Amino acid sequence: MILKLQNNIVLFLLAIFASAAVLRADDAAARIAFDEALKEEQAQEYSAAGGKYMDAAFLADDRVLKVNALQSAATNFRRAKLLYKEFTAIDKLLRNYPSEVDFNALIEREFEIGNLFYAGKKDPALSWMPWIKDDDRTLEVYEAVRKNAPFAKFASALKFRIGVLYIESGKIDEAVAVFEEIGEYHKGAQEEKFAIFELANIYLQKASRGDSDGSWGRKARKALRSIIEKYPEDKEILWARQELKTADTLNAKKAFAIADFYRKRGNDDAAARYMNDLITEYPKTETAAEADAKLAEMGRTYKEPPIKPVHPEYAARDFAPLPMPKEKEKYIEVPNDADGKWLLPLEDLELEKTRKDTDEKILPKD
Repeated sequence: MILKLQNNIVLFLLAIFASAAVLRADDAAARIAFDEALKEEQAQEYSAAGGKYMDAAFLADDRVLKVNALQSAATNFRRAKLLYKEFTAIDKLLRNYPSEVDFNALIEREFEIGNLFYAGKKDPALSWMPWIKDDDRTLEVYEAVRKNAPFAKFASALKFRIGVLYIESGKIDEAVAVFEEIGEYHKGAQEEKFAIFELANIYLQKASRGDSDGSWGRKARKALRSIIEKYPEDKEILWARQELKTADTLNAKKAFAIADFYRKRGNDDAAARYMNDLITEYPKTETAAEADAKLAEMGRTYKEPPIKPVHPEYAARDFAPLPMPKEKEKYIEVPNDADGKWLLPLEDLELEKTRKDTDEKILPKD
């Protein structure tokens, strides 16, 4: 037993020595690469120097050597005007060694690189064919900055630009998330106003496509009323008042469809409650007049609340709304388009989807 324990100790020590030898070997190779990079830098071959510094950083196990190599790589890539490679080196420093570098300066530079891409700058895809440009890296860089410093002094501007880029690339739900983040964490910033206008427009267009549970319509109404309250002198206030009427009309029709659903099934009490609430919340809509008439048909009357809610004035629409990029619809029919046949939306199970090669229908998996 004692002999076996001694053997295990010996093996453990040998493993430690072997691993130390490997680490020394890796650091030795890293220093060789670092020295080669330094020669390239002295010869003003900055692109090659940056590449060799990155090799040194990859090989190094010593933390100081790795940080120095990455910093030198970023410096040389900047001299070579290779923005994306410079960003790659900076991002490694920010993610892995934030306490060992000038974090604020590197974040500022990372944001600056993103702004250059946003303005249209692109690196050459091939060094020997500089007229062939690389892909647009703007969103990738901006998302890295947002992850590394979500509350930097420029965070609201950064996030707004990310939201715009999401819209341009058809990622509407991602845009909603980032605009809502601006409203939650950057109150008072100039971009808060821009974000709420964008959100109001997105909410409204989603609601107009078929709002299964009415949530998009309610969000649109809340956003538009917030605009009217916070920015009464804004040049776009007329748009907000015009679209508030649209949102209220959609919401009123949704409430009326639910009320009528209960009425057709003989539940007049529930129907009357929905119609009463509809008239209270959306009194200036045509649907409110329909609800009042329907209450009269049922032998009921509208009951005013003790305190009437205040409703902003509408403005007449004098332009056609611009459509949002199309998204795949989850539902094939919603209650207010179903003539009272059901209360819940019907989900698209894609039963009619067929395989192109066999014309065989594809049934959804359980």
